[in-house]
Amino acid sequence: MKHLIVIGALSLPLLAQSPPEIEPAEGYAIRTVAGIVPALEAEPVATARVGVIGGIASDSAGNVYLTDTTFSRVLKVTTDGIVIRLAGNGENGVAGDGKPAIEAAAGEAGPIAVGADGTVYFASTLQHAVRAISPDGTMRLVVGPGPTGMGPACGEGGPADRACLSTPSGLAASPDGTVYVAEKYGRILKITPEGVLVRVAGDPQRQSFEGDGGPALNARFKNITSITLDLEGKLYIADYGNRRVRVIGVDGIIRSLPPGPLLAARLAWGGGKLFLAPGGAPGVWQFTSDGVYEQVLQSGPAPSEIGVDATGALLLAAFDRLYRQDCSDCLTPVAGVGQFRGDGGPAESAWLSFPGAVFRDAQDGAMYVLDSGNGRLRRWGADGIIETVADLRPWPGCSRAVAAPSGGAFITCQAKLLKWRPEEGVVELAGSDIGGSYDLEHAPLETIIVPYGLVAEADGGVLFADGFRTQLLRFGTDGRLSPVSGNGALPADGAPLANTMLQRPEELAMNTEGVLYVTSGSGMIYRVGLNGKVQQLKIDGLWGGIQAGPEGVLFLSDKLGNRVIRRSADGELRRVAGNGEWGFSGDGGSAPDARLRGPARLFLDSDGAIWLPDTNNHRIRKVEPVQPPAAGALAQR
Repeated sequence: MKHLIVIGALSLPLLAQSPPEIEPAEGYAIRTVAGIVPALEAEPVATARVGVIGGIASDSAGNVYLTDTTFSRVLKVTTDGIVIRLAGNGENGVAGDGKPAIEAAAGEAGPIAVGADGTVYFASTLQHAVRAISPDGTMRLVVGPGPTGMGPACGEGGPADRACLSTPSGLAASPDGTVYVAEKYGRILKITPEGVLVRVAGDPQRQSFEGDGGPALNARFKNITSITLDLEGKLYIADYGNRRVRVIGVDGIIRSLPPGPLLAARLAWGGGKLFLAPGGAPGVWQFTSDGVYEQVLQSGPAPSEIGVDATGALLLAAFDRLYRQDCSDCLTPVAGVGQFRGDGGPAESAWLSFPGAVFRDAQDGAMYVLDSGNGRLRRWGADGIIETVADLRPWPGCSRAVAAPSGGAFITCQAKLLKWRPEEGVVELAGSDIGGSYDLEHAPLETIIVPYGLVAEADGGVLFADGFRTQLLRFGTDGRLSPVSGNGALPADGAPLANTMLQRPEELAMNTEGVLYVTSGSGMIYRVGLNGKVQQLKIDGLWGGIQAGPEGVLFLSDKLGNRVIRRSADGELRRVAGNGEWGFSGDGGSAPDARLRGPARLFLDSDGAIWLPDTNNHRIRKVEPVQPPAAGALAQR
């Protein structure tokens, strides 16, 4: 049987159905112990921290504008090299319209455009809204939010700020004050200077390829990823799902550009040229006035966004860096210095990037953080000074780590199981470079794995969930892998683990008695007793981490609900940290009132404290009981 393996995902807020309400627990406080996000009021480009760039625009004066999806901000890079925060208070909502933009929430800031009058428009993509920063610095709503739809019931023909919008994926502003918005799933809208919403093209209820040669209103699209306007008023559309670039002329007729050498995902117009970039691959092309595609950039990083500055030079964003093309195949850095900084200084002042796990060393008692976005394992001891102990960048996708009983750590990466020890460095235990199609029946355990959560055993072995086989595997002290769970019968209470095929096992925990807990992508939690029998615990949530405390208590990080849940042995649930809102707040106060962003693989300490990777806030936070637990309450392995 052949299996296709696809690996890689972005860290985004999960916007599925709302999680159930859970009452708060009493007596927990929260504070940040590692990681900081600079306020960035005004800082030179050489030192300013910029997150993932979600959109690029420029004005006629030469200033460049960026949306920062990581830190929910809109930034301006001035002509004299200063990065200024124009909008965003760090929150991921859409609150603050009518207030100064720097006090308002910018949401998941994405596509951006600048009007002729200096108004900056940007899409809060996952909040389904387009906002505007007026020249006087005030934030206002342009269109949305609301469910997708069509016709007067959803606002077409009426005030845009009371209309529906869904997943805006492209934005453009014309000199006369008209703003064009593309919805990812197939609708093109415009907001007139009077604030009226008008449908230009597409139908989100019918994604297909239709309409070329006729009125754009009758056209259909499939996965729109970008739009741009030329000086004549023609609107170019990256119809990515249909593998075309389409153009709506000033006469309202739509057509497709001739097939080219790339599948265009990003478009930009400037200097009299249309620039096109593929998704996830290097290279930028231009479409000339005589209908020819010319590659203008061959090497360099794969562009995630493109733009054009006031001089007509190409701007290119690659993750958290912005470049300008200054010659045929050379790029000059414009903004962004990466996400790694702070070694040799206090942990609370360090720059972390999407920390995936935290744990205490079994030998020296120091704390370790898996700085996943930076590809490093970092340590801080009693003096609070942080340092890198292992460079994991040769192994992509390292996201989980636990302490090894004899010292060091086990780490799971994209397709590798690693072990790090101070005296040996990083050693590969199992796995190989994978991708494509594999024969599962004949794939050696040691070579084809997709490791997820893991837990160390007292004898020096390690258990981990293998996403390739949806099984639990053990790497023993003899250097061999062996299956722990079966691949036959579906889970049932009382069934032997060795015969049971767990449903999408993800995170693992083991208490001091040896009872194993396994989270499932289906929302189930499996308890495996000392007799090897499975018990199913149904707890609604999307679990990013699990820890097992004494007396049957479980602590779970709910990455969907942005909270940490405590489950007692009798099944009672209490919210230990996080109020369910996506954001950052609460340091120094009550943990259940704080806001989190995608909490990950927590660590339960022997004093009852919870060390929590607040992943999308790029921090490690500590949740501490105001009253210490009873003597004998021990951390899990």
